[in-house]
Amino acid sequence: MVVSWSTGKDSTAMTHLVRSLYHDTPIMIQFDDCDWPAKRPYADRVAAAQGWDVHCVEPEFSVWERMQAGRVGEDEFCAQSHSLTRDAFLKILAAQQYALGCDGVYIGLRAEESKARNVHLRSRGELYQIKSGEWRCCPLARWTSEDVFAYLTEHGVEINPCYFNNRFLPPEEI
Repeated sequence: MVVSWSTGKDSTAMTHLVRSLYHDTPIMIQFDDCDWPAKRPYADRVAAAQGWDVHCVEPEFSVWERMQAGRVGEDEFCAQSHSLTRDAFLKILAAQQYALGCDGVYIGLRAEESKARNVHLRSRGELYQIKSGEWRCCPLARWTSEDVFAYLTEHGVEINPCYFNNRFLPPEEI
């Protein structure tokens, strides 16, 4: 199995948890020109602080230019069925997974975040096999956002600064 790390709070907590239990689990991350500008520096800081060797992938094209040319909205782009999502994220992450010789992926998805994820959890559980035979594991599927912030704070893992610019409370207040 390989960890897919986005640098979001859930993904960061999941990556830390998995690596705490399985020290040699490879970590992969995707970067592109639509990322929040602080994503790469944050990833570099956390990886260095945790001693993680991270396998980075990037699409061979500008995601921003394709979005503009195709007039793609954020909702469409984030859908797994959208061709840009497949080309910019899913295919290159799958290629990295195969290059690492891994038969599955740890993903930091939580059921609390959407009705679809909740239905998915109830029907498949936290660990399931997809049609190709690969495994998917969502160890934080039943966690709340408060659980995630508390975990990161308790373990001294830096929280992505983007969370301090929105509706979430600072972890110390949770």
